[in-house]
This record gives sequence, C-alpha cells and structure tokens, in this order.
Amino acid sequence: MKMNKTRKKMARTTLFDCGEDQYYLPDLKTRLPLRQHSGVARTLGETRAWIKGFPEIRNWAPFCAPRGDIDLWLAQGFADVWTSHQFTCGNVDTFRIICDLGGWMVMTDDVHSAPGPFRDADDATRNRALDRAIEILNGDGQEFDRNQPSPDTADVLVLGRCLSDVWYRLCRLAPPSIRARIARALQGTMESWKAEASDRGSGRCLTLDETLERRDVNVGIDVDFPVLEFMLGIDLHSELEAHADAFSKIWRILRRYTSLVNDLYSFRKEYMAGKDLTNSIAAQCNMEHVRISDAVRKVVGLVESAEEEFIACREQFIATHPELTSGLLRYLECLGDIASGTAFYTRCSPRYHGVDHDWSEIGGGLVTIDTERTIIHPWVEEATR
Repeated sequence: MKMNKTRKKMARTTLFDCGEDQYYLPDLKTRLPLRQHSGVARTLGETRAWIKGFPEIRNWAPFCAPRGDIDLWLAQGFADVWTSHQFTCGNVDTFRIICDLGGWMVMTDDVHSAPGPFRDADDATRNRALDRAIEILNGDGQEFDRNQPSPDTADVLVLGRCLSDVWYRLCRLAPPSIRARIARALQGTMESWKAEASDRGSGRCLTLDETLERRDVNVGIDVDFPVLEFMLGIDLHSELEAHADAFSKIWRILRRYTSLVNDLYSFRKEYMAGKDLTNSIAAQCNMEHVRISDAVRKVVGLVESAEEEFIACREQFIATHPELTSGLLRYLECLGDIASGTAFYTRCSPRYHGVDHDWSEIGGGLVTIDTERTIIHPWVEEATR
C-alpha cells in the first residue's frame, strides 16, 4: 500500500510503526431494534435540495465531494438517513428541521476533516469560525435570502448561513427550554471541535482515556437528547431534573456507545484522511503499541458492553419507578433508537465505506485498509484466536 510523504506525516504512527495494512473486524452483536421515521421518503429530497441551495456548498465540493460531485457527496451518507433511524417519532415538519440540522452537522464535519481551507487555517481563524456558529446559536437565526451579502470567511468555514436558516425555523417551534438545551449541546460540540483541530494541527497523540473523553463530546450525541424531546413534542426538563442521577448515567452510556461504534466503522476512512489521532482504535495503537486487530476487538467488546449496560439500566429504572409519565416512558423507549440508528448508519453508510458502497451491512471479516473503500473478506481463523 503506497502512501506519499504528506500522508505519512499526517498519519504519524498507527500503521507505519506496526506495519499493518489489514485487520480483523469481529461481527458486532446488537440487541436494540432498528426503526425508521415514516417521513423519510419526503425529507430525502427536501433536505438535500435545501443544502444545495447555499452557493458556498459548491466551493467545498473540490475538497469534500467524491469526484467533485455534490450529489455524490449528499448521497454517500447524508444525515437525513441517519436522522430517520435515530428519531422515529414526531411529525414530519419537526423531523424535516432535525434532518436539516443533522445535515449541517455532517457537512460541517466533512468540511473540517477534509484537506482544504479549514484545516489549512491557523488556530485563530478556525476559532473565529466556530465562535461564529456559537454566536448564531445564541440568537434567533435568520431565514436564508439569496439577496443577502456574500458570507464572510467565518461563515463560509462553518456553513453559517445553513445553520442560521435551520436555527431560525427550529426557534419558532421549539419551547424555550428545549431550544436552550439544544443550543448548549451544540455549543459544547463546537468547543470540542476547536480542541480537536488544535490537536490535529500539533500532531499530539491522545491516550485511550483522553480520546474517549474527547469523543464523548465531539461526536455530538448530547444534541440528540433535547432533540428527542423536540421530536416528541414534550418538554421533559422538570422530570429529567427530578431523576438527574439516573439520566446522567443513561446519557453517559449512550455517549460512550455512540462514540465507540462511530470509531469502529469510521477508522479506515479517518485514518486515510489523516484524522486518526482522535480515534479510540488509533489511540491504542499509538500509545499502547497493540496490533490493530487487538485494538478493534477491544472496541467491539466495549460497544457490546455499553449496549447491554444501557438496556439493563433502562429496564431497572422503569421497574423501580412505576410513577413515570407516559411521556418519559416514550422518551426512554426512543433513546434506544439513537443507539441503533447510529450503529446502522456507521455500518452501512457510503460516507464511511466508500462512495460506491451499496448500503449493505458491514459484518465481520478481514478488512484491507484501502484509500477509497472498505474491503472486507471472511476470515474464520482469526475469529477463533
């Protein structure tokens, strides 16, 4: 497997120190059911058309879009599919807003991960851009108008006009408490992206514990918890506060599950993009000097344990609190969709497995680390070791 010197400098260690270009991926066992929102057929077209309506998206196509094709960029794993499995409740109008918000997050993550203006910028420029996103979230947003002046650099680097437009629509439907908590969660994600960009620029390797702590925030799952209330149409703030210890534990488990399952199936892509320094698999290889297969096996075990812990914790909480309202019970039920939807998306999405991937599920086998796609073949011998 040939890689140029620039790629080797970005990647730092993971493969070059251990000399591996393949690893064994165990088949992830999951128990949570996979469901999908009934409005997905409509929103698939609407959300993608909305994103394409912002002229600055075209500026990013050479850096982020496969073969420079915006439609391929959207089709390879846009957030409307992910959102449809994470949030299976709520009416189609609120669902559309969350699809658009998720679309902004995915596109912005791609913009920040790809070689190009954001990664080439200095820390001060990147921070100003992320502060611009935080500024939008502290306000009421603004409906997009094609006659607006051209966006400045900060807006372009965070797709600020996209965020401002969807935030404008969310603010008009979400109760103040839910809106404020969504804003805080998004702001926390923005702050973690600052730290990630700084670490990537310095080439500093994180330990596994440091990586997990960072990933629990920057993967953005904290946004999903108040978004679920928005989708259900119920402000559960008082009830969640009354059971703060229990939900703090449940949310912590889901953060860890989501970040780990994302790392598991995005490792190949992130490694090839030079973003492997903030991946839990790479952290083990870099700092503990283990084989990639052993690091992957450990992450699979942690994912499966987190799912079992979530199911047990949720069941115990319900069993010991017969007074729970129907709204809170529905919230607890739908929290499982956030986990199962993320697992499905990361296992199947062309965003992680290559633009020509057909959305088939990635199971267990021998993975060859390729620059363009996930190549996997059965390998029974490794599974029995």
